[in-house]
Amino acid sequence: MNKIRKRLTYANVMSTIAVFAALGGATAFAATNLPANSVGTPQLKKEAVAPGKLRNGAVIASKMGAGAVTPQSIAKAAVTANALANNAVTAPALANNAVGPNALAKNSVTAEKIAANAVTNEKIAANAVNAGKIAANSVTNEKIAANAVNAGKIANNSVTTEKIANSAVTEAKLANNSVNSAKLGTITTVEETVAVANNSIGFVGANCGSGTLLSFGYTWGTQAVGLYTKDIFKFLNAAFARPVNTSGVAANYTLQLICLAA
Repeated sequence: MNKIRKRLTYANVMSTIAVFAALGGATAFAATNLPANSVGTPQLKKEAVAPGKLRNGAVIASKMGAGAVTPQSIAKAAVTANALANNAVTAPALANNAVGPNALAKNSVTAEKIAANAVTNEKIAANAVNAGKIAANSVTNEKIAANAVNAGKIANNSVTTEKIANSAVTEAKLANNSVNSAKLGTITTVEETVAVANNSIGFVGANCGSGTLLSFGYTWGTQAVGLYTKDIFKFLNAAFARPVNTSGVAANYTLQLICLAA
């Protein structure tokens, strides 16, 4: 310190102050008196332009290079929303996979932004499509898998008469004692009587008209040995019989039909 003090003169101090003044003046000059357009790309340090240095709307489409917007540039947020002019970011400026989920605002992807056939099965979450998302009459026969509609999927009382095909209810589908008189239509009886002479074979037939033949049988008008039925059979809604009389006297034979009215 004594050596320094011996050399510390007025001239040395003043010369040192002059040097600092000169440097400070040069710095002040550089900061406030730069000519227009004098700062170019070479003068800018890497990542020198921060968000606060960009004027609102400063970044327009012509300033966006192809693939300029990458995931990294979005994460760093160097270009804020206010700095982008309307329609500044066009498709060529977006790098592949640049826009990730975090870069999308809520409710930003609307129906018109989704390409036709873009939403595939893999893009739909499990249980995502509920009844409220299905349009009326949109589930057609082709959309239902074979054997997909089982008993558990059919509501009570939902299968009406018009939903049952003709001849679909067979005997195997009827529960025991399920068809009672209340479930049947009007029951009628049709009879045809023929006189059968002794030692002869008669013939008689009857039908239920437009109704359905349920059963048939016969009776003789008298009780005697030698009266019997050789043949009795049905065809469609009619019945036929061939009575035989060997009793020694003429006798009446009646064919009886039980019919279900149409």
